[in-house]
Amino acid sequence: MDSWVLIIAITLPCLIIAGAALILVKRVADSKKEIEQIKWKVSAKQAIQPVRLQAYERLVILLERIRLNNLVLRVNTPGVSAQALQREMLKHIRTEFDHNISQQLYVSPQAWQLVKKAREQTVMIMNLASEKVQEGENAAKYSQLIIQLAGSEEYDAVDKAITLLRQEMNKQF
Repeated sequence: MDSWVLIIAITLPCLIIAGAALILVKRVADSKKEIEQIKWKVSAKQAIQPVRLQAYERLVILLERIRLNNLVLRVNTPGVSAQALQREMLKHIRTEFDHNISQQLYVSPQAWQLVKKAREQTVMIMNLASEKVQEGENAAKYSQLIIQLAGSEEYDAVDKAITLLRQEMNKQF
């Protein structure tokens, strides 16, 4: 009986020490795993920040390029009809937007919605101006109407979108 008590007296502390050691080893392993995950997240964040910054830049460029005053000056060709100018402007807007559509991955849903609203509002103004121009009239009259409509305060979606993009960018960088 004494030998059993001696075996238990020796084995029990060894089991307790082994259990404690296993718990400590598991905690150390978990800590290392957590540290590695944190390092990976920091590394991924550092890698994606330049891409996100570029997305904000590209969306601001998109908005400036579809701003009606800029678009009219860039696309207007002397001697073309109002309808031809409208088609060309719509083509430019579509191309610019399609080229930058992937940027929505890097900005907030609210910012992307404002970018889309700016595009829609730009097209709406062009359509309103088109309704006021006679068939076959030259592009100068159409351009003048667009600039007048774009100058009113109710058509400010481009400015709102740019402002939100700037605010978001400043918060993140």
